[in-house]
Amino acid sequence: MTMTFEEFKTNVEQWATERGIYEHSTPLAQALKACSEVGELCDAVIKGNLDAMADAVGDVAVCLVNVLHMKCAPLDLDYIFGETPAKIDLEIKRAVAGISFAVGNVSYSVAEGYDCEPLEEVLDASFYALRMTCIAAELDFLDCCEKAWNEIKDRKGRMVPGGAFVKDGEQ
Repeated sequence: MTMTFEEFKTNVEQWATERGIYEHSTPLAQALKACSEVGELCDAVIKGNLDAMADAVGDVAVCLVNVLHMKCAPLDLDYIFGETPAKIDLEIKRAVAGISFAVGNVSYSVAEGYDCEPLEEVLDASFYALRMTCIAAELDFLDCCEKAWNEIKDRKGRMVPGGAFVKDGEQ
């Protein structure tokens, strides 16, 4: 059974807390990491690699959850998971361009110091764009989130002051 978005969000928040991400990173660093992950998503789309697309969608979602946790009160994303159209008439490359724009707006909004209300709008748009891209690619957004969770949940290491993630055994 696929996890719910709320379960995914809770798991990511606990994982990030345990690894010092909220203590030693910043909302801007997490937003910029989301931009980096969008780059990986764009690369996967260009190559037509659905597995890499699914992985990248989940990774973007992880970073956006971190920004949301660090900057805002809980955001109601229930409407995003409402009725799912069988297929939307949206070319996948256009959909991913929308994600690039939306996540770029998250980074800009955080860098400009926007408070929670305007930031919630761009976070909301980013999650919605991720889901619409999944529908266009015939991927399940929650499956992508669960895939990302399964990849990071056992990752050992800790965010250290300055914002670098150090894996166990590294210095």
